[in-house]
Amino acid sequence: MQPIDTFDVSFGGNSEKVQAQTTPKAVEGNAVYFAGLNQLRCFAALAVVVQHIEQFKSVLGYPSLFGNFTIGTLGLDGVRLFFVISGFLITYLLFTEMEKTGSINITKFYFRRALRIWPLYYLTVFLGFFVVPHIWTTEFVALRSALSHNFNTELIMFAVFVPNLCSIMYPPVICAAQCWTLGVEEQFYAIWPWLIKFSKRATVFGIIGAVLIKYGLIEAIQQLSSYALPIRSQHGMDIVSAISIFKTFLVSFDLESLAIGGLAAYYFLHHKNSMGFVIQKPIFTVLLYSCLAVSFTCSYPFHEQIATVLFALLVLYKCITVSSESLFNRLCEHIGKTSYSLYMLHPISLLLTFWFLSATGLKSIGDLPFAICSSSLGIASSLAASQISFYCFESNFLKMKKRFEIIATKV
Repeated sequence: MQPIDTFDVSFGGNSEKVQAQTTPKAVEGNAVYFAGLNQLRCFAALAVVVQHIEQFKSVLGYPSLFGNFTIGTLGLDGVRLFFVISGFLITYLLFTEMEKTGSINITKFYFRRALRIWPLYYLTVFLGFFVVPHIWTTEFVALRSALSHNFNTELIMFAVFVPNLCSIMYPPVICAAQCWTLGVEEQFYAIWPWLIKFSKRATVFGIIGAVLIKYGLIEAIQQLSSYALPIRSQHGMDIVSAISIFKTFLVSFDLESLAIGGLAAYYFLHHKNSMGFVIQKPIFTVLLYSCLAVSFTCSYPFHEQIATVLFALLVLYKCITVSSESLFNRLCEHIGKTSYSLYMLHPISLLLTFWFLSATGLKSIGDLPFAICSSSLGIASSLAASQISFYCFESNFLKMKKRFEIIATKV
């Protein structure tokens, strides 16, 4: 959602921090580290968890804030922030590797991606397809039934990293639906390192061109759909349905968030001094956080695109300014370090939380006490699952990933 690699650069440990405003790049003897970005990861992951808590309550018939604009869009905003961070960090590492070695080792890049993303991804897919459908038998019967009818097709689509297309064509897979974001990232990064390697000087134009092509295709499909006839194909899908699926796929393929994150990395590398002069002004901080507050609470034209630009500015702000070493910031950095686990495993934690609340009769304690109890337990159980996953499962693969690093990162 990490990934980022959504989650390719983990921050923590005891080695020296490389502050952005002094040495904001990887150098020999130091690992790449941007103080403050893990705090953004923490916020992004918790935003998704909070929205899903309210969504679960809505589906299960409990009083919920899911209809509220801020809560209802919080998860997508969190995912969008993850994408921007991902595009920024991966692009930064690729450009740094290019400057240090004169090229990009694509093979090692994909090995790093696989070792960071795939183990937990496939564990989540296994739980969603083979475990959860057999232990959750009440409120989600309809979704479980839909999965049984399309089981082989959906499993193959998840296995080959097109869960974002699967989520458009079929009902969501319980506890694995969040994998759609990993599909978007893996598809994006199948092309991205090649673009940077062979067109370094034209990267900015490539980013802008890719975004324009996406929106051009969406507009063309919109026009085509108004003229297409519902002619049935041999597989029983009419042309209008196929066009609609393709359009929805393009809209959900958040190329612009990843690309704008990459664009921010490009300008950070080449214009960091001039950007630092502007970003460290107090007025910039006031304006940025004011605009973010409006973005989270109000709907307006081009909301998603403007929010993405604001997130890119926020990433740059956190890279250039120094965060205080307060207990709160250290806690946020630790949660951000395990944000991939938190993002991937929180649905099953929430399922178990609401099962526990139902089984113990706590759902009848009153609306406000139940809201507090469900949110607290849901967040706590999700955080616990993420810690167990990171230190007992993912850390083994992270050690293997370091063998393929060209630019040192902190893990």
